[in-house]
Amino acid sequence: MSLRRRSPGNSGAKGPRRPASPQSAARATPSKYRAVRVVTDEGTFDSKREYAHWCELKLKERAQVITDLKRQQPFPIVYEGKTICKYVADFTWVEGGVQVVADSKGYRTEVYRLKKKLVEAFHKVQIREM
Repeated sequence: MSLRRRSPGNSGAKGPRRPASPQSAARATPSKYRAVRVVTDEGTFDSKREYAHWCELKLKERAQVITDLKRQQPFPIVYEGKTICKYVADFTWVEGGVQVVADSKGYRTEVYRLKKKLVEAFHKVQIREM
C-alpha cells in the first residue's frame, strides 16, 4: 500500500468560496424531496402536505371532534438513562380519550422507519401516517 502526499498548496478544494450575492441568496435550492416550505401566521410547515393536514385538524378541533391539538412534539428515545435519539411528531391530539401521534409523510426514509419503530416500542403509541 503506497501513500501519496498532497502538495502543500493542493488541499483538494476547487478554489476559494465567494460570499453569496443578494440575488443568489434569495433563490433557495429545492429540498431533497421537493417539499415546499410554507410560512403562515401559525408557524412554519415543512411542506404543503403538512400545512393541509394542519388545517384539516384545526377544523376537527373547532368542531370538537379532537382536543389538545399540538405541533412538533418531541419523543425522546432513552435507554438505560442515555438518550439514543429524538423523534419529532408533526402532530399530536386526543381523540376519544386516546392520544394520537401523526406524521405527514411523502417519502418514508430508512431513518424515519427506524425511529417510528423505536417510538412505538418505547412510548407505546401508534404513529398514524397521513
